[in-house]
Amino acid sequence: HLVVEYLDGRALDSCWNSITLFSKLHIAWTLRSYVAQLRCLRRTVPGTLDGSLCTVPLFADYGGGPFISYDDLTTWFNHKLDVSQRMKKAPLDTPPVVFTHQDLCPRNILLGRDGKLYLLDWHRSGFFPAWFEYAAMVSNQHFESLLWDILVPWVSHINSSESFSVTESS
Repeated sequence: HLVVEYLDGRALDSCWNSITLFSKLHIAWTLRSYVAQLRCLRRTVPGTLDGSLCTVPLFADYGGGPFISYDDLTTWFNHKLDVSQRMKKAPLDTPPVVFTHQDLCPRNILLGRDGKLYLLDWHRSGFFPAWFEYAAMVSNQHFESLLWDILVPWVSHINSSESFSVTESS
């Protein structure tokens, strides 16, 4: 089912440069709260909500999965990790599988005329390691703002105990 509702407001990418620094910091605080709420939703099987092929940014163009377990996801990523480690670009730990939006970028954040923030475009969402949110946010090449780039690690909780990681499967 598709539910559509009109929300009166502007996409954050179209109004970011015209709002105050205080408003930007308030938006970042609110987004951080939203990410924390999403992370409270957990399940043992990683992947999309409907069990279909994973096409979020961290998967190749041809996708990955569906996965039957965290170990299955980990095995898939360990292959990618091996290549990344050789290039000296990958960290290590076991992340939880939490609900992530996977496309938290300014074009998908609506600043309502009522002052509320609305998250749009949930088609990439699913249960993945917590650091996927950060990786998806920094991979957005369509928005340039030094302040946004500085805020992304904080908004996505990247410095928390649930930061980057992939470990070998059993």
